Amino acid sequence: MRVPALGRRLAAASLALMLPACASAPPASLVQARGDVADAIKAPADSYSRAELDEARLKLGQAEAAAKNDDMDSAGDLSQESIADLRLSRARAEAQHSQKADADMQATINSLQSEVNQPPIATSPPPPTALSPPVDTSPQPPR
Repeated sequence: MRVPALGRRLAAASLALMLPACASAPPASLVQARGDVADAIKAPADSYSRAELDEARLKLGQAEAAAKNDDMDSAGDLSQESIADLRLSRARAEAQHSQKADADMQATINSLQSEVNQPPIATSPPPPTALSPPVDTSPQPPR
């Protein structure tokens, strides 16, 4: 009779050791969101759109809280939303950079076009060189 009691104790101890490990494993998306948000925070300020980055950080915090409460479904969903917000933030920042580059290019084109459309500037004759004879530019008396 001692063997079955010992077997039950071992089974109960094994189960007790395995349950916390299963319940506390965070979703892979939460781990990814942590890394992605950390990278975004370290990136240059103009690499991400501020509003969406703040939203991603908020959702990551909510995902962390859900994981702490062992609500892994919510933690996974919120961390995926955080990742999506980071992607949107990056895309909006890239769009702003593109719009600025386009505006700068258009300003350059406009400047060059106005230079082309201006009348030529009067220039003085080139200075004499050692190979050419001097040119007399003084006024000549009428003949």
